[in-house]
Amino acid sequence: MKAKTDNNIKTVDILGTKYTVEEKMRKEDAGLLDADGYCDSIFKKIVVLKDADGEASDIAGLTEYKKKVLRHEAVHAAFGESGINSAFLRETEELVVEWIAIQFPRLQKIFKELGAL
Repeated sequence: MKAKTDNNIKTVDILGTKYTVEEKMRKEDAGLLDADGYCDSIFKKIVVLKDADGEASDIAGLTEYKKKVLRHEAVHAAFGESGINSAFLRETEELVVEWIAIQFPRLQKIFKELGAL
C-alpha cells in the first residue's frame, strides 16, 4: 500500500497501523520546538519540520535531511507498533539489532512509500 496524500497530509501503513504524516512549521506545533520531527504513538501520527523557519530553499541538503528525520520517526512508530518502548531498548541492544534485521524488508517498504529513501 502506498502512502496517500491529502492536503499536505500523508497516510502510511506502519506494521498494520495507519499513521498520518504531516509537515508543519515550528510555530504551528509545540512538538517541534526542540526537535525536527516526532512520532506520536497515541494519536498515530508523525510530524516533521516543514522547513527551516521559512528558509528551506537556502539550506543545502534539506531534502535529504528531512528524509532522514522521516525515517527516524517511522522507526519510532514501528518500534511502538511492535510493543517495544525506548526504556526497554536501552537495556537490550541485541534485541534492537535483531528486530531491525527481521523487520528491515517491511521498514524498507514503509520508507519507499513515504519517499524517504
